[in-house]
Amino acid sequence: MESCCDYILLADGADQRQITRLNLEEINEALTFESTTSELTVTLVTDETQNRQGFMAAIFLVSEQRYPRTGSCGHTSTATETPNFFHSPNYPHDYNPNSDCHWLLVASERYRELQLRVVDLRVEDCCDFIEVRDGRNQNAPVLARLNRRPSNPFTSTHGALYLRLVSDSGNHYRGFNATYMLEPLDRRCGVTIPATVRPSQLKSENYPENYANDVTCSWVLVAPQDQKVQLTITDMEIEACCDYLELFDGEDQRLLRKISFDFISEDLVFTSSTNKLTVRFFTDASVTKRGFMSHFQAVQTSALPVDSCGSTVTVGDFYVEFTSPNYPNNYPPNSDCHWLLLSPDSNRQVTLDLSDARFEPCCDFLEIRDGRSIESPLLVRVENQLPDRRLYMSTGGALYLHFWSDSSGGYRGFTAAYKLEEPELLPYPELCYSTKRAYASGRTAIDVNEIMSCTTLGVNARCLKISATGTIN
Repeated sequence: MESCCDYILLADGADQRQITRLNLEEINEALTFESTTSELTVTLVTDETQNRQGFMAAIFLVSEQRYPRTGSCGHTSTATETPNFFHSPNYPHDYNPNSDCHWLLVASERYRELQLRVVDLRVEDCCDFIEVRDGRNQNAPVLARLNRRPSNPFTSTHGALYLRLVSDSGNHYRGFNATYMLEPLDRRCGVTIPATVRPSQLKSENYPENYANDVTCSWVLVAPQDQKVQLTITDMEIEACCDYLELFDGEDQRLLRKISFDFISEDLVFTSSTNKLTVRFFTDASVTKRGFMSHFQAVQTSALPVDSCGSTVTVGDFYVEFTSPNYPNNYPPNSDCHWLLLSPDSNRQVTLDLSDARFEPCCDFLEIRDGRSIESPLLVRVENQLPDRRLYMSTGGALYLHFWSDSSGGYRGFTAAYKLEEPELLPYPELCYSTKRAYASGRTAIDVNEIMSCTTLGVNARCLKISATGTIN
């Protein structure tokens, strides 16, 4: 419509309290508004000059139970694919003086961000404000401090947004009305998706419901030039005989792995050798299952010298690759190489991803041990080729690797990558409960010897078993 002169008015309830005035020339995405009562008035106003295409809208009846009505001063809500509204106390009537209200909005899925759009805002200019923070508490980075409606939405970077309304004892107004939802993902077949250091989600269509028959779908994941793409498959259930996932590495589309499992018992981790990884999902015309769930991110990687026959290294937060001598060419005879991978923090474990292995079956081997020496408990002895299990984690702060070859013929050896692994804490500590007391990470607990339960948070949620005794500082 003509932005200078034509507009749409949305008014709420029998008293016709204005929600918003729209005078946009065009929109790039759907705008959603919701009344606080059973009545919404839409008025189109045009002048006598130019005319344009106008607008199209859809109207739905929604239940009041679909989202929390915030007569209370703050709450915690979970963002889903569907837009939900929330508002300041008493909206569209005036909020209370001396208010200090807090809202926490969290994403319902891991590795998804959420969007917040303020559709109406009126507070006292001098003294009252709305604060939006990128995180879970009032110490998170400030995105904006508002006393008028912003034109653009806010997007989280760590799966949560924190809002605060503060008012003084003086004048007060109607406050705010806002909508929140998961950030839309463009995961259509054939799209190119940028990979960043922040993990992002990739899953089969309809997951966790069954995928369709006769699907061939590809995604190209691209990291910055100096980084690589790491893909972690966290769940998979496909028809093992006939449906599969293929991973192609780099510009030349070299097949990295073809994957087809009825289920997986642990995460599968793959890292490209370049900044590009192509994922292709194929299904036939018969049985369908729930598909796969994964996340991907850009990682900084470096390699130990190719002729390195063992070393002691301090492990960091990003994957670092290392190989047997001369890999991918044949390793030399009479090799006896030892690597010690050490965590700089005793509370963090070391993860090893073994991505390729090929040895002389009779005589050569790679041993991975859980500890600091060749006497530590054996996790695996690889004597021929890559085992089904590829990911190994220390119980303490070290892994020990021993590669040995005899005097006869050699093969290409192995390549692996290591990094630090943090214990996977429950992502939403406020949803935990205990007969004693539930604490967020970083706090001490007194006389806690139990399992903390949690509400259902989705397929990839984890609970943490705690057994500790201490004192509160």
